[in-house]
Amino acid sequence: MRFLALAVAAGTSVVVAIVVGTPAAGAQGVRAIAPRDPSLRFQGPGTGDEVWRYEAVSATGEATVMPLRLTRHEEPFTQDGRRLIRVSFQYDGPLVSADTLVALIDGLVPVQEVLHTADAVYQFEYDGAHVAISTQRRDSAAQHTVRELATPAFPFNQGEMVMRALPLEVGYHVLLPLFSEIDQVVEVDTVTVESGPSGAPQAGDHWLVRFADGAEIRTYEIEAASRRIVSVNVVYRRNGRRSRLVRVS
Repeated sequence: MRFLALAVAAGTSVVVAIVVGTPAAGAQGVRAIAPRDPSLRFQGPGTGDEVWRYEAVSATGEATVMPLRLTRHEEPFTQDGRRLIRVSFQYDGPLVSADTLVALIDGLVPVQEVLHTADAVYQFEYDGAHVAISTQRRDSAAQHTVRELATPAFPFNQGEMVMRALPLEVGYHVLLPLFSEIDQVVEVDTVTVESGPSGAPQAGDHWLVRFADGAEIRTYEIEAASRRIVSVNVVYRRNGRRSRLVRVS
């Protein structure tokens, strides 16, 4: 759930390195989750339509609603015999953009992504560690870029889908390689389950899952039974400021 602003060079092929967003103590022995990992289990049948609001949170915990709304839609479908999941984001307010991402349900392998911004349309075709990017700006010919990643990765906008599909249990800790459409590098970030039900999920049970990268720390509140995200608390590393995303429908 991140607004994307991209600058894509034309007609180039680049090998993209891995950068570690949040080095963790003892991370050498921590498992990394990548597309096609057999432990990933899509939590169907999809969330349908969701509406989210943004809140700025003061040092005393007071929340101020911000003029930015996110509408998210997720649904599974079948095409050419393949079981797929489509997730779309629509941002309305001072920042206006839309993103649609398609992935295989089995292993949550990313297939394609289309990002609309105020001045351009970006298309991403994912094939393992190979990412083909097409950029169409206003009154300009389409530009094409190829990125060869050092390892297969998930797009940033797929991050929440992946976290919901992990085998959640208290203490679970993994590294998550995410392809940043902004910087066009693969960041290896961390996901840690901080709390949750000790047995079979009951009504009202929630998982608290911590996601950390180089820019921010996010704590996701996830319904245990449905695996739907309820809220996201964000702390920005640079200045310590906080915000919150709350699902309102």
